[in-house]
Amino acid sequence: MRIWFFIFAFLTAFCQFPLAQGIAVADELDADTGTETEADLKALNTQIAKYKKTAAAAQNKAEKIAAELAAAKQKTVAAAAAVQEYEASLNNLEKELSALEDEQAAVKAKLDERFTQMQTLIASIEILAKSPTEAIFSAPLPPRDMAKSAVLMRGTIPVLEGVSKDLRAELIRLSSLKMAIKAKRAQIKMAHKGLGEKHRRLAALLEAKKDEEKKLLGLTETAKVRIAELSKKAKNIEDILKANAARKLKEQQEKEKAEAAAKAAEKMDLRKYIAPSKGDKNSLSGDFAKAKGYLSMPVAGSISSRFDEINQNGMHNKGITIRTRAGAQVISPYDGTVIFAGFLRGYGKILIIEHSGNYFTTLAGLGQIDTEEGQSLLAGEPVGTMEERGTPDLYMELRKADTPINPLPWLALKS
Repeated sequence: MRIWFFIFAFLTAFCQFPLAQGIAVADELDADTGTETEADLKALNTQIAKYKKTAAAAQNKAEKIAAELAAAKQKTVAAAAAVQEYEASLNNLEKELSALEDEQAAVKAKLDERFTQMQTLIASIEILAKSPTEAIFSAPLPPRDMAKSAVLMRGTIPVLEGVSKDLRAELIRLSSLKMAIKAKRAQIKMAHKGLGEKHRRLAALLEAKKDEEKKLLGLTETAKVRIAELSKKAKNIEDILKANAARKLKEQQEKEKAEAAAKAAEKMDLRKYIAPSKGDKNSLSGDFAKAKGYLSMPVAGSISSRFDEINQNGMHNKGITIRTRAGAQVISPYDGTVIFAGFLRGYGKILIIEHSGNYFTTLAGLGQIDTEEGQSLLAGEPVGTMEERGTPDLYMELRKADTPINPLPWLALKS
């Protein structure tokens, strides 16, 4: 992106100049070949003055487009952060719902077990309630055992009353759990709706940013065509002046070229287009080595595998894996430049970002990449999304030159 600004600042100084006027002057001079006068030189100097004036206007326009593009980048950073907050909140709600459903299942299982145990006893009590004396004396038991059975039956009533009380309490608890689950599901539904709205807003912002980039590239390409045409005509004018102008005219021409070159060099100072410094509270930037502990999490989720752990292939991990949700937003953890964006066999869609100080971040497992090679990124700027199904994993690797280092101490993990 910075090289585009460089080209744009140079070329747009000329693309605003009326092409027809430049060609007309050249045609007039061509028609009078061999008869050039001071009037011809005056006409050329007039056109040079117009170049300078339109160049200043083009510079102002370049600054305005750069400011609009920077504002769009900051908006996408804020929108991506909001999306990640919604995704993290949704994860918590789903965990709470799962816990409530597990508790509900446990209560149901307990009630089923108690009802099974009580079925035989309740049937016996119903028989006693209808004909207690006949039930006892009809049993093939000795008198002593029948007496014991009668005593036990009398003692069962208080026990049954206590069990009944417990069952009522469990049923009330079960009813409360059902209400809590219903409320939690409604809350999750609302969160899903909010998340969808955030995703739509972010998509709109990304589209706006791409439109600004295309607009800038379109102006640059148009400028290339026009400057080529004007250069051809200027070459003819220059040849005519060299053949017919006096020594004084040559000296004047060299002086004007030197002044124009000095002014062009001043206008090409692009420091105003560089990303915000590290002192800017809205963006992490500057020396990457000083950002340890402040990098943004590239995606909302939980760490599922850590650096240097033995993986399923029996090898040590060179990075970390973040378990996230389907369609989750992926952002750049720090300012940098995209040096690779594409598909690699065995890894899927991969993004490699180069930071200052010879540091590199690799993000693998994306479902969609929304950036391209050569693009400069701000910390927190959206770069893509995860797969739209299941619970995908994002692999993150951090390197200093060719050496992998543990990313966890560098990340600003939320407690």
